[in-house]
Amino acid sequence: MNVKQKTLAALLVLGIGMSGCNTNDNNSTPQIEDKKAVDGNKTVDEDNETDENRTATILGYIGSQHSDHNSTITVAQLQEITPALSNINDRYLNIYQRYIASADTNISSPATVDEVQSMIDEVNDFNLPTNAILDRSFFKKTNGIFEHRFVYLPVKNNTTGRTWLNNNLGADYANVDSSAYNPSQQATTSTDSLAYGSLFQWGRKADGHELMNRATTGTKKYGMTSTKADEPSDSLFIKVISDNSDWRVNPDDTLWASESSANNVCPAGYRLPLNPNGADDAEHELAVEIHSWDSEDADGAISSDLKLTLNGYDYHLFPNSVPRSLNSTGNYWSGSVVPSDGNNSTVSYARDIYFGHFFNLLDSSDRTDSMGVRCIKD
Repeated sequence: MNVKQKTLAALLVLGIGMSGCNTNDNNSTPQIEDKKAVDGNKTVDEDNETDENRTATILGYIGSQHSDHNSTITVAQLQEITPALSNINDRYLNIYQRYIASADTNISSPATVDEVQSMIDEVNDFNLPTNAILDRSFFKKTNGIFEHRFVYLPVKNNTTGRTWLNNNLGADYANVDSSAYNPSQQATTSTDSLAYGSLFQWGRKADGHELMNRATTGTKKYGMTSTKADEPSDSLFIKVISDNSDWRVNPDDTLWASESSANNVCPAGYRLPLNPNGADDAEHELAVEIHSWDSEDADGAISSDLKLTLNGYDYHLFPNSVPRSLNSTGNYWSGSVVPSDGNNSTVSYARDIYFGHFFNLLDSSDRTDSMGVRCIKD
C-alpha cells in the first residue's frame, strides 16, 4: 500500500470524508441532529428544556422587578412563558408593568405562571378604555385594601390648549368598585355628588384621609386626630385648631410643586395646576382655565370642559364630619403656595380657588383644610 492509499484508509477509519476537509467553506450548513439525550431511564427533549429554562428566567425577572418596584417587562417576554399565557393584551402593557411594580399585588419572587395569568385576567376584567389613565395609587393598598382604583380620561380645553383629567380625583364615576362606575361620565349638574370626589389636605399623599362616603351624607371615610406627622401612619384627617396651620411637623412647600414631587397625588404624567411665573397670579393655570369659560361662576364651571362641581371643603378650625358648603361652593387646591409675607411665619398658605355665584380666584387657605383636586397634564 502506497502513502496515498495509507492516508485514505486512515481517514476512513476516523470517519472523515474527503469532502469535509475544506475548513474554509463558508457556505457549509451545520447539520441539525436529533436533540435528545438520555438521563437515566428517561429521555429529555432539549428544546423543551430550553423553553422551561427561558420561562424560569422570565418568571425570575418578573419577581425581581416586583421586589424592585420597577417593571420593564414586554409583551414578547410574557408570550414566551410556557405553558402559554392567554388573553395578553398589548394595549395593557403599561398596566401589567404597574401591577408588577406594585408592592401590594400578588407576585412572588420568582413569580409563578399562575400569578402572571391572574394578573392578566384581573387587568383585563377592568375593561379599561383605550386612553384610560389610572390613579397613581391604583395598585397600592391603604388600610389593607385597594381603595384607590380610580380610572380617568383626558379632556382638552381647545381654548387654552391644556389637557386635564375629566373628573376630580376620587369621583364615583371613576371608581371601578362603585355601582356608578363610568369613566367617560362627567358631572351632570353642579351638585352631582357622584362627581364630587375626594377632599385632600394640601400636600398630603393619597393615604386614605381624603376618601369620602359620597353615596351617603358625604362624610369622611375615616376619623380625625390632633397629632401632626410628616409621614402619617394612618388615614385620619389631621385637625389643627389654629390659624395658618399645617398638618406636618416640618412644613414643606415642594410636596405638590411638580409632577415628580414626593407627594404628588395625580396620575403619572399629571400634576396639580401651578403658578408658572411665581407670584404672577394672572398666569396661574387655574386662572387661565377659568378666564376661558362662558362665565366665572358655578354655571361656567359646570358648562366648561372640566365640569367642576360644588364639592365643598373642610375647614381646619372647625372640622366637621360633613364638608362645609357642600352643594354650595366648589373648592379646589393648586400645587402652589403663597409667597412669604415677611412676617417670619413658619408656614405659608397654599393657593386654591372657590366658587359659587362668583369665583374667588386664587384664594389663600391653611394646609390643614381639605379640598378637591383636578389634575392637569404636565
